[in-house]
Amino acid sequence: MKHTRIIVTHYGGPEALQVLEEERPEPQRGDARVRVLAAGVSLADLMMREGMHPETPRVPFTPGWDLVGLVDRLGDGVSGIEPGQLVAALPIASPGLLKRYVVSIRALGFVTLAGYVLTICAANLAITYLGIVPVGLGLMAPAGVYFAGLAFSLRDALQETLGRRWVVIAILIGAAISAALSAQLALASGLAFLFSELADFVIYTPLRQRNWLGAVVASNTVGVVIDSALFLWLAFGSLAFLPGQIVGKLWMTALTVVILLAWRRIASRATREA
Repeated sequence: MKHTRIIVTHYGGPEALQVLEEERPEPQRGDARVRVLAAGVSLADLMMREGMHPETPRVPFTPGWDLVGLVDRLGDGVSGIEPGQLVAALPIASPGLLKRYVVSIRALGFVTLAGYVLTICAANLAITYLGIVPVGLGLMAPAGVYFAGLAFSLRDALQETLGRRWVVIAILIGAAISAALSAQLALASGLAFLFSELADFVIYTPLRQRNWLGAVVASNTVGVVIDSALFLWLAFGSLAFLPGQIVGKLWMTALTVVILLAWRRIASRATREA
């Protein structure tokens, strides 16, 4: 399969840049091949194109000192990352092959983990102190609905960065902390999130390689229904607020999709310009 990259053929101005289409290289032992989503081009890259930077590579080389992308394939002997994981790298490139994998975004993953746990706790806090709130269309729902809707997108981001195991750990941590407010709410939210997570594993995981945004929408939509019905039944013993619960979470899902679409468009444009 072929891929496209830009190379600097000789030191000089923009005329030194050439678009090259070639066979996609296979990672060797210790290598990670990354499908680039966005690559930065800065003053240092312009200076390297001119041959003036102290760390200028030998020509031909591909500019772009840093990148963000998804691990596409691993060579033998690579551990700590897995295909499909979102990573950042400061690569030293040699005709299209990353010769040194520098850093993954595990730090971002743990930030997402903290956000996911806090969102679960915030949802239960909102229910405890705010009770039932309007969500539009003449419907009402427990106040935690907006935080719960956001939690679905954070869940998918956490799965991308740290993997499935950490999603389950985050749900258990969030439920344990929420138990200080209400054991019933903690049990209801914990079980609801876990069951929706099982559905997410079935839907999001296989779809994300073909259509990441579609996977987010599909998993969030299914998760909204499963989570809402189970949570309301366990917490309130009734499904009276189910329509409002679903609508409130879908508002948050729609907002998240808009943000993700904008981010993907910016990333795609940056990749083309790089």
